[in-house]
Amino acid sequence: MDDKDLTIYEVGYLLVPELSEGDVSVETGNLKDVIASLGGLMVSDGYPKQIELAYPMRKSVANVWHTYTKGYFGWLKFEMTSDQTAALKEKLDQNKKVIRFLLIKTSREDTMSQKRVSTRPTKSKVPAEGEVVAEVSEVELESALKDLVKE
Repeated sequence: MDDKDLTIYEVGYLLVPELSEGDVSVETGNLKDVIASLGGLMVSDGYPKQIELAYPMRKSVANVWHTYTKGYFGWLKFEMTSDQTAALKEKLDQNKKVIRFLLIKTSREDTMSQKRVSTRPTKSKVPAEGEVVAEVSEVELESALKDLVKE
């Protein structure tokens, strides 16, 4: 296998919440073993942490639907040839302990996104020192609101 044939991938996965902490460790090891069995080389990983899901997720296991509102989220970054990704997807689909997963191409470097900070100037709602603010009567305010609603 030539290094040029290897691509960096990252799989984010969600494990069922019924697992104990020890089972989460075992399942994470099993996922790494699957990747290694397909010729993948681990680059880095994020150990699964239990999270609340933004919406309920369903998975059918042995023709029984299960709904989850929590799960253990983790990720694995690895190198693998592109021809092995279909086999990896199939193994992840068959894994009863994986609720969902997402496999993407990525780069070797850390790709954690950072929150963007707005650089736009904000309008000041507080009057500047010395600025005279005219008072508005309730009648004028009601009239202005009615005009806005009509438009």
